[in-house]
Amino acid sequence: MLRYTGAGCGGSMPGIPARDLTDQEVEWLGGEKSLLDTGLYAKSAQDDKPRKNKAVETIVENDEAE
Repeated sequence: MLRYTGAGCGGSMPGIPARDLTDQEVEWLGGEKSLLDTGLYAKSAQDDKPRKNKAVETIVENDEAE
């Protein structure tokens, strides 16, 4: 997985998504090295987990309290 940073290449490139990429997408788009070389992406830590939406967690906690 690569994290989108938005740096380099003016912030975007045609045909390259402006978002985090899965491992499958990285391979499909030419591999990790070529994407890292654009400056648009950075390696994510191996133990990265999907980001949680705190607003949704708060709603669920409030619903459970009732």
